[in-house]
Amino acid sequence: MPTRIKSRWLLIIWVPVFIVGCSDSGPVKIGQDTYTISTKVMASGAAGAKNQALQEANAYCTSLHKEMMLVNETMNECAFHGGCGEAEVHFMCLAADDPRYKPSNVNSTRQ
Repeated sequence: MPTRIKSRWLLIIWVPVFIVGCSDSGPVKIGQDTYTISTKVMASGAAGAKNQALQEANAYCTSLHKEMMLVNETMNECAFHGGCGEAEVHFMCLAADDPRYKPSNVNSTRQ
């Protein structure tokens, strides 16, 4: 098979893998003022996935004119390894004067 055709087949096979490999659930409401976001990134590991999820959580709460308060986080390396990471954050979007809005002991789990 000529090199040019091999290159095309590699692109056809690997591009969808990379697109699917970077995924995000977006904010999902799981309770009163409480949301979750799950992310998977291919190149920056569990810490990169957590960072992406926290940025999205902050942006979502900001869009509601509220503050983000982290409740729980879980992060781990993907089954593939090689830099792939997954994270899930549970958070609340609260008004700055809400009595529930305060620094808390976040439960962090790394698997």
